[in-house]
Amino acid sequence: MHVGQILLVEAESHAEAVDKVQGVIQYSETPTPSWSDWNEVGGRWSDFFGKGKNVMRYTENSALAEQKLTEWLRGREEEMASSLEQIKTLDLVKVVADYDPEKEPSWVGDTSMALWRLARLAKLLGDDWTSDSAVYDLDNFTGNLKSFRERLAVAPEMQYLVMVDFHF
Repeated sequence: MHVGQILLVEAESHAEAVDKVQGVIQYSETPTPSWSDWNEVGGRWSDFFGKGKNVMRYTENSALAEQKLTEWLRGREEEMASSLEQIKTLDLVKVVADYDPEKEPSWVGDTSMALWRLARLAKLLGDDWTSDSAVYDLDNFTGNLKSFRERLAVAPEMQYLVMVDFHF
């Protein structure tokens, strides 16, 4: 599967922004992020910020930057709402009560899928970088935009959005 994410970094130039992103996400002995096996800037989301643009300085077009951030964060919220909908009937107390490390789980199907969704939701809420993060601040390793907004107030001309196609 492929997922596009907007990665936020502070840099002096477009090239430095890409270098900072690639310095974190290039394959190594310990892939970062751990949920992706390969990635590329742009990829399936080439021209994300306009023709030939996979990287954008925030001040180039702050309205477009905010539109893209809002759109992708809405996707994160929709994923969380979908997970919540799928786990709302999960009886976690019963799953824990029925747990026996000496036996195969008594639950399969819907329960195991609900537990998988619960784990994904918990990771997002715990600010882990997941395939559902949609927007991620690489300077502070967070899905929260507070630090990015603070950097915008101080040095908006140094804030970049980089679209990356992650495979997982």
